[in-house]
Amino acid sequence: MDKKQVIGFPVSDNTASNYHINFGSVIKEKRKAIGMTQAELAEKMRVIRNTVANWESEKVRPEFDTIPLLCDILGISVEELFGFHGKMDVSDEEEKLVKNFRALSPLGRNMAQKAIFGMLQAETEAEELAICRNFDIIEDDKGAYAAGTDDSYSDTGVEAVFIRKTAESQQADFIAHVMGQSMEPVYHDGDIVYCEKPKEIKAGQDVVCKTSQGKLIKRIAEDGSLYSVNPNPLYKVRKMYDDDDVRIMGVVIGTVKHSDYPSQKELITLNELCQNEMKEFKAQHRIID
Repeated sequence: MDKKQVIGFPVSDNTASNYHINFGSVIKEKRKAIGMTQAELAEKMRVIRNTVANWESEKVRPEFDTIPLLCDILGISVEELFGFHGKMDVSDEEEKLVKNFRALSPLGRNMAQKAIFGMLQAETEAEELAICRNFDIIEDDKGAYAAGTDDSYSDTGVEAVFIRKTAESQQADFIAHVMGQSMEPVYHDGDIVYCEKPKEIKAGQDVVCKTSQGKLIKRIAEDGSLYSVNPNPLYKVRKMYDDDDVRIMGVVIGTVKHSDYPSQKELITLNELCQNEMKEFKAQHRIID
């Protein structure tokens, strides 16, 4: 993968919060409780049925200016829709705002609600944008790399995944999966490693390579031979000859941490907002779902 083709989002100095509301299950539960179909709710909301289906599956969120009507139809409060339960502590400033709101005319209250929903939507969009800016899309070589040809291995193709921006992830061209226990303590079964396409091969580097007998992770010796990353002398050195079918795919530059992947909440936002970037990346790298 050419790093110049990596689709990235500008890095933000602010870390995005794990913003997410489980509103979909609330809408579905309350709709069914009042005996209303998705089509009937859609008609009352003046949207198509697929929009309601997407709300309930949380593929998209209701627009803020539609929330009062939605809550009114379902017979719930805004707090219930968004999962706020129990008594809330109210500050003196908040009490003043409530009093001022009650002093407004119906028209004024409607305008105030629209202004508040508009500000909430702006904050939500800012948080979602921050999430997108903190992730890249990278190739994930799903086929596992083993220590030796005695291990069975799989070659299940390549996927495109979101990965959090770190120094290692931005240097990497793809990530690869480790299989087997014979590389411990350097690598463990199930580890995922960042790999950079090799510019030059140097002694001491760990490399992922494809051979006629499988996918391997090896270390480069001074004479250019490949040997096990495990210090145990029982593991043999593998010489690379000109006629040997060995193709070095990348140099290992680090291990992917669990926190490098998006949380479930972040992934929902990324899948929703970065569909075009993902399609473009897959097209550039000929990745087929």
